[in-house]
Amino acid sequence: MSGHTLLLEDDGVPTVQVPFTTGQKLREYCKFPDAAAQVSFRGTLVDVAGAPMTAYFSSRGPSSNPSVLKPDILAPGLNILAAGIETERPFVFMSGTSMATPHVSGVAALLKGLHPDWSPAALRSAIVTTASAYDNVGDVILDKQKQRASLFDIGGGHITPQAAADPGLVYEMNATDYGAFLCNVLAGPHDDIQDLIGDQGLNCSTLPAGVQGFQLNYPSIVVPANTTVQRTLTRVGPADGGETYYLFVYMRDPSVKVNVSPRTLEFSNPGDKQIFLVSGEYQGKNKTVEGVLIWNTAHHQINTRMVVHI
Repeated sequence: MSGHTLLLEDDGVPTVQVPFTTGQKLREYCKFPDAAAQVSFRGTLVDVAGAPMTAYFSSRGPSSNPSVLKPDILAPGLNILAAGIETERPFVFMSGTSMATPHVSGVAALLKGLHPDWSPAALRSAIVTTASAYDNVGDVILDKQKQRASLFDIGGGHITPQAAADPGLVYEMNATDYGAFLCNVLAGPHDDIQDLIGDQGLNCSTLPAGVQGFQLNYPSIVVPANTTVQRTLTRVGPADGGETYYLFVYMRDPSVKVNVSPRTLEFSNPGDKQIFLVSGEYQGKNKTVEGVLIWNTAHHQINTRMVVHI
């Protein structure tokens, strides 16, 4: 165990499980000669404040390729009741990123059912940009030590399927974009690029060279030092009338200035695309600051998590 993460385990005997931090306090208390305790069962509790929280085993960033923000999303992965492979217990409680993955996959499948023309990139974008960085009582999501979780802990935030069904705008990409990036990461032509992308028509020798992660039209943004990053947003709905999106920028450190141009985006029809540019300024060096770009209308809010390196 670690911090306030509590994994459900079958110890074979009646057991009371407590978080690691609570266990440490109990061990200290047990040193007193008159130490005593009583356990009372209060039944199943719902709507407990402070959920979700990032478990200790959650996959964290930064990525081995730091120009792409890791992770994308936070999803349920702690004490999930699932079908098991043990013959004596067909259902078990399991924890891990392998439990969070089917939740995200299920949401992606539902979104694809609602929007069969959406690409994998559009599905990812809808999930990432509509996620929530707040828990069930409106406070910021915390990590296992009950400290504010960083973007390297939660990415876009905790998955919110209802909002993902109607994101308003998406960051679109295609197989060529992914292929050019992978060719650069793999540092040269590779015959297996077709298998990685699933497109037998792609070849590193014919794809754009030198494509880096921050150049991908990803639904999060990493801004390297002395670099201007470009993103393109595509309107996916609604079909009735135009929409104007207004920008709000929040940085954890207000001394870092983020320049975004333009600061309003106008869309007339589904499929319309608009480009914006992002750069950062700071009177110093060797600084990494987290923030978010929020594109707003009366009906939609597109949250683009951002890391700026100065």
